Amino acid sequence: MAEDPIERKVMSDELYTWSASRLAKAITGREVSAQEALASSLERIDEVNPALNAVVDVYREEAVRQAEATDQYLAAGFSLGPLGGVPTLIKDNVRTAGHPATNGIPSRANILSPADDPVVENIRRGGANVIGRTNVPPWCWEWFCTNELWGTTFNARNHDLTPGGSSGGAGSAVAAGIVPIAHGNDIAGSVRYPAYANGIVGLRPTVGAVPGKDYTPEDPALSVQLFAVQGPLARTVQDAKLGFDVMRGYSWRDPVTVPQVDLPAGARHVGVYRGTEIVPLAPEVGQALDAAIAALESRGYVVEEIKTDVFQQMFELEMLLTFQEFVQSGSSHIIEGGEIMRKGLEGWSAVVEDLFGTGFQLDLKSYGRTLARRGTVIRTLQGLLERTPIILTPSSAEVPFLHDEDQDTPVSRKHDIVLAQWPMCGTPVVGFPGLVVPTNVVAKDVPLGVHLISRRFGENDLFAAGQALEDAFGPASVS
Repeated sequence: MAEDPIERKVMSDELYTWSASRLAKAITGREVSAQEALASSLERIDEVNPALNAVVDVYREEAVRQAEATDQYLAAGFSLGPLGGVPTLIKDNVRTAGHPATNGIPSRANILSPADDPVVENIRRGGANVIGRTNVPPWCWEWFCTNELWGTTFNARNHDLTPGGSSGGAGSAVAAGIVPIAHGNDIAGSVRYPAYANGIVGLRPTVGAVPGKDYTPEDPALSVQLFAVQGPLARTVQDAKLGFDVMRGYSWRDPVTVPQVDLPAGARHVGVYRGTEIVPLAPEVGQALDAAIAALESRGYVVEEIKTDVFQQMFELEMLLTFQEFVQSGSSHIIEGGEIMRKGLEGWSAVVEDLFGTGFQLDLKSYGRTLARRGTVIRTLQGLLERTPIILTPSSAEVPFLHDEDQDTPVSRKHDIVLAQWPMCGTPVVGFPGLVVPTNVVAKDVPLGVHLISRRFGENDLFAAGQALEDAFGPASVS
C-alpha cells in the first residue's frame, strides 16, 4: 500500500465511468489513488468480462505492484506522465514483457515476450498501468473477433453484433468501462471499425507518427511494416488525443517512425464524400453523416459535398498491396489461422476476383506497377486535401455487422461486407490519419460514428473537428 493512503471521497459516479483525462488528473492531484483506479477496473473485469470476453489475460499482480508504486511516487513528490496511474490494455498482437502476444493463435499461447514493443514502452513511460491484453481474430485479419485460442468477444452494446476487429477486444473493453483508454492497431480499419461497432472514438494516426513493434522474420508481410499503425480507442476525443500524445515518438526499433511532426491546425473546410457510387449506404449511415454535417456547420465549419474517384482507387490499392500481398507472404499464417481465418478471408478473395478477374494472382510485375500507382493516388488525395483539409466519410456503408457474420453467411454476403468497408480500407495504404467519432444516430443500440480524414500529420485538425462533433452529440457513455 502507499505510505500515506488517500481517504476515499464520496463519488456521485463510479470511477469506471470516468474519462482517462479526468482520472489521470485526479490521481496526480491525489484526489483518487492509483490503487483505487485499478480496483475499479479489476472489479469491472470481474463483473462484465465473463460475458464479453474482451480481456483475455489480466496482469493482476503486476498491475497491483504498479499502482502501489505510482501512489508512492506521488506521495514522495515525484511527477508522472500524462496517463499517470490510468489502467489500460494492450492488444494481443503486440509484445508486453513476460507475456505472450498470441495473435489468437493456439501455437503461440506459451511464447513469452522478452521485452515490451516500442509502443508499449511509450505507454508505460506515459504513466499508464498496463493491466492485461485484449482479444483479436486470428492474425488480426478480420472485422470480427473470434479465434480458436480465446474464443469469441462480444459487442459491449449489443451481443448480436460484432465488436469489430481486429481490435475488437479493445473496443468492447472501452465501451464497457473496463478501462477508459486502450491500445489498438490498424491496417484496414482495425482501430476505427471497433470504435464504430462499439460507439466510441478511435484514431488511426499517420504512418510513422507512433512506433509499432520489433519486426522479426516471422512478420513477413511488407504491408504490415508500411501501412499498419498503432492508435488509441477511447470514449472521448480528448482521451484519444491524450493516448496519441503518449504513444507517439520516434523509435530506432521501428523502421518507419519519424520525429514528431504536427501540421498547423485550424482547418475549417470539410469535404463530404458519401461513396454511394462504390456501394449504397444504409439509411442510418446516411442519417449519421447528415447529423455530423449539421453539427459541424453549426460550429462554423464550411461543409461541401465532393465528387472524386480517389477512394475507389485507394480501396483497390488496399486489396492488392495489403490483402493480396499478405496472401502470398503470409501463407503460413493463414494455415495457422485455421478454419476461422479461411472463412473470414473468403470475402476479401471474392472482392479481388470481382475487381481484377477470376483467379487473379499478384505477381512481381503487377505488384511493382501497383506500388508505383500508389504515388499517383497519394498525390491526388493530397491535392483534394489542399482544398478541403478535412474529409468526412461514412465509417462503413452499413450499420455494425451481425456477430460472426463472416463465418456463417454465403460468400456473396462476405463479399458485400468487405465492399462496405471501403472507408476503413482506403486510408491505410496511402498512410493518412483517420478518426471515428460517434453521433446521436443510434442503430441496433449503437451510436453510429462518422469518419474524418486529414492531411498526413494533420491529427490536430481531426481532434478539433472530432471535438466539435462530441460537443454537439455528447461523449460516448459506458454501456
